[in-house]
Amino acid sequence: MTYSKRFARLFKRSFGTAEIETALQMIAALKTGTAVDAEVADFLSHFPSFLNNFDEVHEQYEDRMKVALRNIEISSNELNDANLELERLNLTINAMLESLGQGLFFFDASGMCGSVHSRACLTLLEGSPVGRPISDVLKLDKQAETRLQALMEIVFDPARTAMSFEDLIALAPPWYPHSQGRKIALSYKPMYKNADNIRAILVIASDVTREIAVQEAIHAQEMRARRILRLVRERQGFRRFIDSLRGLSALLPESTPATLRHDLHTLKGNARFFYLDSTATTLHELESRLASLPADAKFPPHERAAAAEVLALAMDNSLSSAHEIWGQEFDTAEMTTPVALDTLYHIGRQIENGVSAADLAHDFWHHLAAVSARYLVSSLESQITYFAERENREVDVHVDVDKNLRILPARYQTLVDTLVHIAKNIAVHAADPPEMRMAAGKPAALQVSLVIAPAQDDVARMILTIRDDGCGVDTERLRARLLQKDGADKQALAAMGADEILQTIFDDDMTISDRITEQSGRGVGLGALRRAVENLGGRISAESSAGAGLCLRLDLPVLARPAPN
Repeated sequence: MTYSKRFARLFKRSFGTAEIETALQMIAALKTGTAVDAEVADFLSHFPSFLNNFDEVHEQYEDRMKVALRNIEISSNELNDANLELERLNLTINAMLESLGQGLFFFDASGMCGSVHSRACLTLLEGSPVGRPISDVLKLDKQAETRLQALMEIVFDPARTAMSFEDLIALAPPWYPHSQGRKIALSYKPMYKNADNIRAILVIASDVTREIAVQEAIHAQEMRARRILRLVRERQGFRRFIDSLRGLSALLPESTPATLRHDLHTLKGNARFFYLDSTATTLHELESRLASLPADAKFPPHERAAAAEVLALAMDNSLSSAHEIWGQEFDTAEMTTPVALDTLYHIGRQIENGVSAADLAHDFWHHLAAVSARYLVSSLESQITYFAERENREVDVHVDVDKNLRILPARYQTLVDTLVHIAKNIAVHAADPPEMRMAAGKPAALQVSLVIAPAQDDVARMILTIRDDGCGVDTERLRARLLQKDGADKQALAAMGADEILQTIFDDDMTISDRITEQSGRGVGLGALRRAVENLGGRISAESSAGAGLCLRLDLPVLARPAPN
């Protein structure tokens, strides 16, 4: 029989010859001879069969080896292909991550950042986060670092709180303080090792500088459009605002810090109403600076010069808005009042008919120069809505004015301007959130009524009533605030009734607000309103109780003619 070459080589290595058949014949010859022991001969008789079986097994082994080697080759090729595919996927993922331009990295419960991160971290976070504490990567100060550590202890141990990851992580630092002023927003995603336990937190740093710039540009355009509409609709009021700025500058040498602060507070509110935010901020900063000066002392020269500079800047900013709409003619244009054609025809007929001078003068002042008493609250109505929107409050304003009441607007200018403080107080203090109002059985929107009616006992007087159904004034809290003031007469304050205590809201520097903002908290607004009312020869009073709203009653003269010379 034929044996495989590998078997033949193996046989030669063992027996010294590759002639397997010759060797087998020799063994057969020995088997029939007498010189060989019978037991040995019997053993040798099985040797050819052994060799055949061995050769078959060897061939089967070789076949299996070939199959195994072929499988190994196939597996190796598949593994190489898989590795190549994995590399391709990794390159694709990295390309996608880099194309997003976001900085991505992880940190664990110990606050240490891992080795996986995107290259964008090098620019957005100004360095590699690998192996660094998260507080170091985000440039946190000691206080912020302590807060974040306490937060992470809860985040990585969900059993300690019922709050969701999203609610908790909202307390993490939202911005990275980039040294070049870029706006880098931070967001956080949990990486879970099972359904409940967080293994790490993914931090995503995004450069939103361009988006914020676009948003700011859109906001600026929106504010510009709103400002133009407001100035066009309230041109007379804006002219009064400009005139007040001029008058304040002219009276500066004779002013004290106290009087200037009162006027600035009114102007600041009107500047906000006209969307002149930079002017309002400038006036607010001057008002804050004046608070540190003695109230009734004359200005030190350097402070007066600084105040004059601020007022000049406010004037320039305000006039630039006016010139944008009306051009340079705004500086020389006079205040005007629209007059119905029927009124002009009536006056003309009076002149043709030769009516008495007294009757003609009455008709002139009453029909031509005077306007409806609604003039007093026309701006106030808009201001209440405006400041309520700024405070994210809902408000409904209802106006009711006796159509026969007419006034000369120039004589009420200061009062109209100071009513802005009422609008701010209503929006900031009276208008509770809708859910609180509804829980108290009130409509969701604050209800405000502005009513002007003749005084019942005097036709020469009128009553302006400003009423809201807001939270009202807590007179006991007001009493407590009065007791805290220096030099307070505690015995007299304790003996005062709730109505007497309430009237102190019109005192200078009286406020129950716990903080000072650009909108409120200085205790100046209602004091300025009281002075404007009293300068007209009027009176002001308040009615209120906690939870029942506030009602202001302004008793005013009906001034339909210029003051006597």
